[in-house]
Amino acid sequence: MSRAYTRPLLQFTAVLVSGLASGSLLAQDYEKIANELRMDLATPDTRIDVGVGMVSGDARRFGAYSGLNSESAYGLLNLNLVRRDDATGTWFRLKGNNLGLDNRQLRLEHQQQGDWAYYLDTGHYRFRDPRVFNTGLAGVGTASLTVSAAAPKRTIDLGVAHDSFAAGFRKFVIGGLELRASFKQDERSGDRAYGQGTPGTINFLTEAIDRVTRQWELTASYADKTLQLTGGYSGSSFQNKLPRIDIAGGIATFSPTAAPPSNQAHKFHLSGGYNFGETGRSTFKLSRSIAKQDSVFVTPPTLAGNRETSPGGREVTTLAYADLTLRPADRLDLSAQLRFEDRDDQSRVAQYLTPAVPTATTSLATAGITGFNIPRSLKQLKGMLEAGYQLDDGYRLVAGLEHEQIRRNVPFQYRRIAYRERTDETQARVEIKRMLSETLNGGLAFIHGYRGGSEYVPDTYSQATNQLNSLIWADRQRDKLRLSADWIPDEDWSLQFRGDLGSDRYSGRNLGPRKGDTLLFSADAAYQISSKWQTHAWLSQERILVEQATRSDINPATVGDNVLWQASVRNTTTALGFGLKGRPKANLELGADLSIAADAARHGLQRTGGSGTDALTPTSLPDYVYRHLTLKLHADHALDRHSGIRGEIIIDRMRTNDWTWQGWTYSDGTTVTLPERQNAAFLGITYYHRMR
Repeated sequence: MSRAYTRPLLQFTAVLVSGLASGSLLAQDYEKIANELRMDLATPDTRIDVGVGMVSGDARRFGAYSGLNSESAYGLLNLNLVRRDDATGTWFRLKGNNLGLDNRQLRLEHQQQGDWAYYLDTGHYRFRDPRVFNTGLAGVGTASLTVSAAAPKRTIDLGVAHDSFAAGFRKFVIGGLELRASFKQDERSGDRAYGQGTPGTINFLTEAIDRVTRQWELTASYADKTLQLTGGYSGSSFQNKLPRIDIAGGIATFSPTAAPPSNQAHKFHLSGGYNFGETGRSTFKLSRSIAKQDSVFVTPPTLAGNRETSPGGREVTTLAYADLTLRPADRLDLSAQLRFEDRDDQSRVAQYLTPAVPTATTSLATAGITGFNIPRSLKQLKGMLEAGYQLDDGYRLVAGLEHEQIRRNVPFQYRRIAYRERTDETQARVEIKRMLSETLNGGLAFIHGYRGGSEYVPDTYSQATNQLNSLIWADRQRDKLRLSADWIPDEDWSLQFRGDLGSDRYSGRNLGPRKGDTLLFSADAAYQISSKWQTHAWLSQERILVEQATRSDINPATVGDNVLWQASVRNTTTALGFGLKGRPKANLELGADLSIAADAARHGLQRTGGSGTDALTPTSLPDYVYRHLTLKLHADHALDRHSGIRGEIIIDRMRTNDWTWQGWTYSDGTTVTLPERQNAAFLGITYYHRMR
């Protein structure tokens, strides 16, 4: 129950108990109090919050999205205006959040119940990069940059601002028909970190952002007790007003550099559901979309095989989905799903690079290049069958079978890795659940899956190595064991537990991921200490281990480059928290929430062999860990039935030994740093007033 409803109810209870104890309440008093309670519960509540907030410490990461990123005072303003005309059933709502900050939003809604409704929504938020950039790059904020190692260095702040606008309309038509229309626009501006270069020579750049994304939709819906249908059209467009970056200095061959090109997409869709009495239901979805990218080239290629001025990008996607759920008997549930997707890449084929013929001295990065682009199409068919049966003694057995087949076009012109035209993956699941007692429920599930496919099509430049992206194409066996339990010993206690143990094993190739293991467990508990106080706590940990083998072939003509490497990557994420909330008095609410998180990684690099003579012993990448602690305290004191004061304190501490940006220097002398410690605190006090 919300605070707006809880307070009048508590006040009513307090007056009632006091009156009963003293024997002073008359019948008309009961009626008066009851009427006031009914008015409090039924009358729309308007609330305004006005206050001030203070930030101290290094808040670059703490306020990266909220605007609370520097030591300063900030205005706090929230608004929730609600009006209702009882005679016509018309509602008016105006809601504003964080109106004094950089992540503000304002939304207006107006509707007549059962007839029409519309809304207008506007918002603004800005992401500020928490990293510190010290550079001599000239032209930051524009699309014309000058790289110079001799230029004097200064510190710059980077970030991207989002300004959004949305509107929507809904109209109910006679006979269960409803029409909807909506529009949304997101305008982005600012700068983000970028770069250019080759191994050993990397220059720092920034990318100026001036882009607009628009989305719109028109739908019609029909619904009755048996049939529900929704169909319509949706579209989107992306406009990049700065499609190129011109760079002076640095590497001349990389100027100009193309930025993401403008594009558009259109989609027609139909979905619905049908109820077969009380024993079955079926739903379906059908859609067809066309995505286009026809922006003019930054620099049109001057090659014999290309006289195009734009890439002519076009992809047509057809999607069909249907499911069926039945209950043919009291103890038996059946369900089935079938999904088909066809992504047909119809982009024009043209020459964009100069061909490179494989030779004994040709770099493996370019050997076999024909210079022509390769349209990539994909067809996916996925089906699922599931049955659930209620056994005796409180047991319930669930079994499921799922199969997925993916077909891809094979690029015969140029392949940097081995390929598969078809992959097939089958997954089976068996789960048993039981009510172990009146207070304890438990479940155990086992999932087994296997992925195989067609024969491998070798790469075009390294027949001996024949590298493969194992995560996508290699044979894989996946097993997972899941344990879950819910325990509610009494009305004051509740505990939920879940544990997952998973294993992936790859076969068919000697390079790439060899195996992966995961362990996840989580526990949540809640306890009602008394009628005035309640607490909750949680703990979770996820461990991921991946073993990978890599071959460091760079040039087959160079002796010593054929070296085998192995990495044993382990990532552990731990999170725990505690919360306490209470109301020691009818007009006072107190709360505290503490959360602690740690993310640690180990890489475990080592040389395992190879026929090369390179005797270099690899040094493993350093381990890293992120630690994050957040403490939130709040107090809400009601001055009277309509107003109150709320105070909030947030203490945020982050610490990391991430080596990624420690001592990092670009070729042009630019440095990027991320502070190892970032400690910030926020204090906010607001006055709120409720009106009816």
